[in-house]
Amino acid sequence: MEMRNPFRMFLLMVLALVFSFDAYSQEERYEKVRFARGASNTAIKSSITGYQSVNYTLDAKAGQTMTVDLKTNNTSNYFNLYKPGKGPGDQAMYIGSTKGNSFSGKLPASGKYTIQVYLMRNAARRNETANFTLNIGVTGTTSVSDGNGTATAIAAAALLGIAALSHHDGHYSEGTRYDSHQDKAEFERGYRDGLHNASSNNYNKTQAYRDGYKSGQHERDLRVSHNRRNEWEKNRHAADGRIKRSALHEAEKFWGLRRGSATPVSSSFNEKNRRYRVKVAAGYHKGVCVLDEQGNVIQFIDKEN
Repeated sequence: MEMRNPFRMFLLMVLALVFSFDAYSQEERYEKVRFARGASNTAIKSSITGYQSVNYTLDAKAGQTMTVDLKTNNTSNYFNLYKPGKGPGDQAMYIGSTKGNSFSGKLPASGKYTIQVYLMRNAARRNETANFTLNIGVTGTTSVSDGNGTATAIAAAALLGIAALSHHDGHYSEGTRYDSHQDKAEFERGYRDGLHNASSNNYNKTQAYRDGYKSGQHERDLRVSHNRRNEWEKNRHAADGRIKRSALHEAEKFWGLRRGSATPVSSSFNEKNRRYRVKVAAGYHKGVCVLDEQGNVIQFIDKEN
């Protein structure tokens, strides 16, 4: 009996250590923030208890505007915002407990930002719980007006790069083309505002901005329609995800667009020749990709309606 007691005590100590390490590992967790396709913001609902904290990470670029807003049912629940290369334990660029639970500002550097959501020590000691909603948004830079009220769009084009703008050539409606740096930048600004459902801000009163805004709204409608699966008509898609991805990749290569630019509109399957036809679109580009059952591309037809 005397030999068994020390062994039982040792076993209990080992189990206690295991559980304590497990509990400690669960107190701090990291989650990557992802925006829905075409969106520039997201709302995250979660909760923490005691000494738990959540570190939300996201990539952003210098000059972009980030907004962070924390809604919580616990007055001791706050967030800290850290620059790229920094994190909990380092100096925060924004401290919610002293400045409030809402932040909005231009970012000083490109890289991975960390938003730490936590409970103050007094509430953590009492093992309180906080149920919160964290709203995060990141938007692009905005052109600045000079003293005459004319936007420095050429500077914006230089920042964005004509190569970056050129992928929107397919978003020009038929017969519309812009060649100058200034018009391209105005079109890009309008496109982004329309795509993200922002208010029209044509302070330079240019046709390029109006065309870009209309094109952005057109692309947004296309993407929203595709994502509202419950509103699709019956049998809108016969092809599975693998087949659709092959069709999109082929369309993007054909049109010279970056990955993620095209959207599958509808698809059908021909029982006789065992082939899929996938209708795709990207802005004002439209086409049909014909594939076999293994997802190999047989033919791509441009501007098919």
